[in-house]
Amino acid sequence: MAYESVDKLQKVLANEVFNHTKDPKKAAGRALGTIIEIITYYLLKTWGLNNQISIERGLEEYGNPDITHNVEYSLHPIIRSSSVTIEKTEKSITANVILKALESIEFDLKGLKRKSNQLLNNGILRNACTVAMSENSFLLASIKSEKDNKIDLNIYEQSKKTLCYI
Repeated sequence: MAYESVDKLQKVLANEVFNHTKDPKKAAGRALGTIIEIITYYLLKTWGLNNQISIERGLEEYGNPDITHNVEYSLHPIIRSSSVTIEKTEKSITANVILKALESIEFDLKGLKRKSNQLLNNGILRNACTVAMSENSFLLASIKSEKDNKIDLNIYEQSKKTLCYI
């Protein structure tokens, strides 16, 4: 089905899909916004920008760290990257597991403060996980591949300075 405008599509969604909600127009608008966010994310991944993407990151307004607002996606320069292999288990893949694996390959963690995030928890996989932060950077991990009893992790440190945001 084709629609002449996004407004007409939103009206159809409000009347036919979200008519049971308190505010059908708002619900339809949120649904359309979510679709746009998903398309944008996978487009950025397709362009090879996976390691530069941060999701829902609070950014400083006008260079003032006391005033921040969340943006859907921001792109950051990569300071350094590496990979590490961990054993596949039934347990969650936590920041602690990842940092311990990084220590085993002598990855320099000086100046980074551990976060308590999880990359994989109860079968739910995040796109990426912030495992540590410093004053100027975020250390993230994502799953590169999985084979037999091994999981290869992509480790990358993003600068807090953004290239752009959406």
